Amino acid sequence: MLNGPGARNYDREAHLLAIGERLVSEGSFHDTPISSIASEAGLSRPGFYFYFASKDELLAELVARTLARSLERWSEVIDGPIVDPEETVYSVVQRSAEMWEDRPLVLSAAVELFSRVPTIREQWLQAIVDAREPLADLIVKLTRLPENRDPARARDLAESLIWMFERSFYVATFQGAGRNDYQALTKTITNAWVGAMGLREKE
Repeated sequence: MLNGPGARNYDREAHLLAIGERLVSEGSFHDTPISSIASEAGLSRPGFYFYFASKDELLAELVARTLARSLERWSEVIDGPIVDPEETVYSVVQRSAEMWEDRPLVLSAAVELFSRVPTIREQWLQAIVDAREPLADLIVKLTRLPENRDPARARDLAESLIWMFERSFYVATFQGAGRNDYQALTKTITNAWVGAMGLREKE
């Protein structure tokens, strides 16, 4: 690892991200000047800009890391053996719910800045695409509905289900949801996904 002049110090970067996440959780991120964040991290204001072009870029990196962890959790479920399709879907939804439970204010801030900060918008949209593909494959593999076996339809359905999930959890977070609320919403979303994916026989 380079450690000469101009080299990126990943410990310092991690410290900035930790400060940013704490400020988000305290509700003071937007009101805290860059100079204060930099000073707490042992940097000058220009030093902050070596790592991030703005506070929004710092937040965008927090969002990117959170979404990446969520996708890793998805892959652990989707790439594993499937014994019970409904239980598999529940596990997928639960892994995403854990993301909102662990980082509710970071993700809520990202939703609120979606239209204003290009980097956050691009990361969020890419995460949707990255999550859509394995979910679409799961739909094609597990569905009982012939029309859902069409890959293009499965991708559209998967994207719609993901957006439904994200908006539902954003609203729940905005309303001050707690652990029990997230768990109840996870069950509701799972039931909606199972029905839309066509995993149950028609009665």
